[in-house]
Amino acid sequence: VSTQSTGTVQNDGSITFDHGNDGKGQTLGRCVASFRNRPHAAQVRLQYYNKVLSLSINPGITTRESDFEECFKVQNVKLPPGGFFGVSAATGALADDHDVNKFLVYSLFEKTDKVNVLTEDAKSKILSDYERYESELEEKKKKYRDNHPGMEEVAETEDEQNLFYRSLIDYQVKLNDKF
Repeated sequence: VSTQSTGTVQNDGSITFDHGNDGKGQTLGRCVASFRNRPHAAQVRLQYYNKVLSLSINPGITTRESDFEECFKVQNVKLPPGGFFGVSAATGALADDHDVNKFLVYSLFEKTDKVNVLTEDAKSKILSDYERYESELEEKKKKYRDNHPGMEEVAETEDEQNLFYRSLIDYQVKLNDKF
């Protein structure tokens, strides 16, 4: 008989997983879900929000978002900052494949009606920084044109990346001619 158990273990690296007992007594939450030999890949959603760890599974009968079923929900879980997520799978006596097709991590925030609006001082600083940057860029472009006469015609017809490569090739040709 095959038990398709899914669970989570929190580990700081000091705990050895108890394979003989399938991690019983070490899991924060666990459930049994039938997800083998389905028309679609099973999907697992692990969510941690406000110290609540929950796991939902779409067993692969469909790919509809509404077909996720809650596996477990654990209250008062404290995950340390800077931790890692890992995925592991074992089949016991069965020979089977376990593929992770996609692993996405998102930050969740509380819903709020507040809108972050820039203050007039912040807007003024951003505009001032942009104008300074634009002025410095124009100065650098003028200096480049002064140091590379004849490149104006090329610059009008080619984008900056092509201009960079053309300049690089021209420089290499000049070096080659010297040697």
